Amino acid sequence: MVPHGIPEFSALFLVCGAGMSGSTFKQKAVMFRQAVIPLLAAAVIETWVTPEIMRLVR
Repeated sequence: MVPHGIPEFSALFLVCGAGMSGSTFKQKAVMFRQAVIPLLAAAVIETWVTPEIMRLVR
């Protein structure tokens, strides 16, 4: 259960850090596209794909 929240918390901390930084909107958008969206995609895979694979393995 410990690694369950790693992608979600990483995305949350990146977004919060970008919001508090003095970066321009364009720099924040680039960081969002390159870091946050893949981390959230990993969370989606973890949520819906992994349980299906576990059902097949059992």
